[in-house]
Amino acid sequence: MAINKNTDFSKWNSKESCFKKYDNVSTKLIYGKHNNRAKVSIIILSYRRVEGLINALESALDQDYDDIYEILVMDDSGMKTEIDSVMKEYCSKYDNIIYYRHVENIGEPGNWNRSCEICKTPWYCLLHDDDRMKRNYLSEMMKVVNRTKNEYGLIGVYVDFDDQRKAKPEKGRIRKIFEGLINLFLILRKGRIIPITLKDNMRDIYAISTCLFLNKEKVMKVGGSEDAYFPNSDSVFNSKMNYYYKIGFLPQVLATRGVYDNQSLKQEVCNNAIRASYYHTYEMAKTLNFKDGKARRKASVCAVIHEIMVRGYNNINYGFIKQELGMKKIYNNKLIIFLINLYSKFCWGKLLFRKG
Repeated sequence: MAINKNTDFSKWNSKESCFKKYDNVSTKLIYGKHNNRAKVSIIILSYRRVEGLINALESALDQDYDDIYEILVMDDSGMKTEIDSVMKEYCSKYDNIIYYRHVENIGEPGNWNRSCEICKTPWYCLLHDDDRMKRNYLSEMMKVVNRTKNEYGLIGVYVDFDDQRKAKPEKGRIRKIFEGLINLFLILRKGRIIPITLKDNMRDIYAISTCLFLNKEKVMKVGGSEDAYFPNSDSVFNSKMNYYYKIGFLPQVLATRGVYDNQSLKQEVCNNAIRASYYHTYEMAKTLNFKDGKARRKASVCAVIHEIMVRGYNNINYGFIKQELGMKKIYNNKLIIFLINLYSKFCWGKLLFRKG
């Protein structure tokens, strides 16, 4: 599904139910059963990646959390695969693992939404099958929930990266300096949560989708995640949650994000990500009563920030996308792109001094 000017981003904060889209697709409980005493859930979103799923499962099982929790595997393969035999073994060995499989593929946003519907606990973590969680993830997140008295609807964490690509991009000097400063500030911040605002979202600052911690009741109330905005469904969902509830970052490295040569790196996905960033930011700005000219400037800067991000996957000239979006030629200037990159890093760095 291509993102273009006809994609209606004006509904970015709509509470219309996205769950109903998949009413005709059933999800079958294959192995395991729920424990009504569980306090929290880890939900692994799976799609035909056996090795990644096993790594994610092992990280979920290795939690130091001292209360009862469930691990749900939501298989979007749409058919019986070798994952079935893996899950049969795990579910027979561990009584807190439950394996579900959709009868047909419903896509990543659909799997997000169905996971929320099936979850039995007030809070849950979304763990992708190419990512892993640190051993203290659940214990730290539940401390935050108890400390903030459920006032947040969505909480992200800082992550480190496991880059498995054949061709890895080199880190520039600015990137290395930025990462060093971030690591220093993370130590100084001492785990105090950082609130994220809609203005942050308009600077392409979102809670990273790796190991998002979500409040089920609040996710249901906002209507879930809209698949029409893919590949930026996660960031649009972030901002929708932000519009109605508090969202934030826990400044601790509590997850590892896997980077592989997969669909998320395809050229058309990168193109659509930049388009979606522009249209979404423009509509957010309009919702916040920015005048049209300023809304377009906000959208252009955010699109460039997103361009810099996708260049880490496919480093081509994205001038044709900017021309298609009607962005001014100045946003193709290398110095302007460099300055916007510095501005983005500065905005991320400022978060670490924000009061929680």
